[in-house]
Amino acid sequence: MNKTTVIIVTLVAILAVPVAAAASEEVDSGGSGWAIDTSTSAFIGIYILRAEYEVWEHGDLALGAMFRTVDHEQGHYEVYSPVLAYRQYLWRKLHLEYVVYPAYSPFTMDSDGSTHTAIGVWSEVLFGYKFEFDLWGVDWFVIPQPGIGFMTYTRSEWPKGVKPKGYDEPDFIPSILFGINL
Repeated sequence: MNKTTVIIVTLVAILAVPVAAAASEEVDSGGSGWAIDTSTSAFIGIYILRAEYEVWEHGDLALGAMFRTVDHEQGHYEVYSPVLAYRQYLWRKLHLEYVVYPAYSPFTMDSDGSTHTAIGVWSEVLFGYKFEFDLWGVDWFVIPQPGIGFMTYTRSEWPKGVKPKGYDEPDFIPSILFGINL
């Protein structure tokens, strides 16, 4: 699947969501509308922390930060990014989520210690379900939401031939979020 196809499918899905939401049952978080979440991606060196707010009965907005560190065969790179996400409920807690990571990424060469920079925008379209439960008097949630991630913009001064995973082709994202409703 090429990048243009992924972008077109994403736009169609996002535009179709409000129609599906209008026909769905009301989603009620039952709390203040605020939540904090993180991802299991920390196990692979991607650290994410987000604050969420229920902007209306069928959608949540999330804002946070992401940090990633990666060893590459020619060196080492880090990714620093704010995170912006919108989750649109389709039916009960079944949803689509669109996430954008506008990132800054320095790459340090092992051979000479030189640093090269890149900026880019990584996007993800995720499909999942929000499971909520009470444990020790705290309103927890777990969200398994696999999807597709892809680079929507990049400007790189990295050395020729050095590209992060998912740079040229869409990548499968096995996302699981967990957090608490406040």
